[in-house]
Amino acid sequence: MSENINNNENYEEEISLIDLLAVVIRYRKMILIGTFAVALLAGIRLFVLPKVVPSMNRQTQTVSYLVQVEKIPAKLKKELDYRFIENGISFLTDVRAFAQSQKEFKIFADEEKCGSAVNYNYAISNVIKQKKFKVEKGHITDTISVTCDIPVDKLEETNAFMNKFVGEASAFISSELDQTIKELSENTERTLNEYKKDSKADKDGENSMSATVALAKYTDLKNDIDTFYQRHTNYLMVNDDAFIIPVGQGRAKKFIIVVFAVFFVLVFAAFMRNAIENIKKDKEASGIIAKAWEEGK
Repeated sequence: MSENINNNENYEEEISLIDLLAVVIRYRKMILIGTFAVALLAGIRLFVLPKVVPSMNRQTQTVSYLVQVEKIPAKLKKELDYRFIENGISFLTDVRAFAQSQKEFKIFADEEKCGSAVNYNYAISNVIKQKKFKVEKGHITDTISVTCDIPVDKLEETNAFMNKFVGEASAFISSELDQTIKELSENTERTLNEYKKDSKADKDGENSMSATVALAKYTDLKNDIDTFYQRHTNYLMVNDDAFIIPVGQGRAKKFIIVVFAVFFVLVFAAFMRNAIENIKKDKEASGIIAKAWEEGK
């Protein structure tokens, strides 16, 4: 008895597999022609058109820049207590500053193509969120690392943009520090003159030792300020050329995915078409479907 049941189950599975295969064979022209047609169009779009129409070639590359933070003499840096790297990163990652600076170069977004200022701002915000323009502390001391994904034909514009944008960041730091350093220099000069006068007036007095220590301290600070002014150009500078890494487009992978996706969609469509035809032939099944349609209104 059990052997008969097993034989029936095997027979039913064999019939169901044959039925499935029969559906695929019955609609083989639709599946094969449809898959071939989409494969042909995908091949033209992915491999031919980008070579014929340059604007359709969206190949990108990753470009890295090293931004050098000016080395501030130790005693002056201590007196300023200013976070150069952190403030530089804050400016370079400010969406408004970034959007305004890159507007003329049209690297990450084009305001004219966006259609409005709102759409342009949204596109720029996505660039930052998706880390297509990433700014972080560099692994080398006193550096900031900037990495961005750009079209292959935008390298020159990106170099110009980086020099401008980093220059603006440097100017921002300058606006915060220049007056402070100037006042510190004047105060140091004035304090030094006072200690020099006091040390001459009280050469052998009780305060001579503390005055000597203070005099040495402010002398060192003045020397650091003088050294800073002699060397100072910009607080932030783009260091040397960009480091470029081409990014593959994965065209072959996209082509394979599209072809297989279309093939399985067409196979599913074949089964759906076969099921609909079977329902049309079966009056009872057609009645059930029609009743369900009416009930769903």
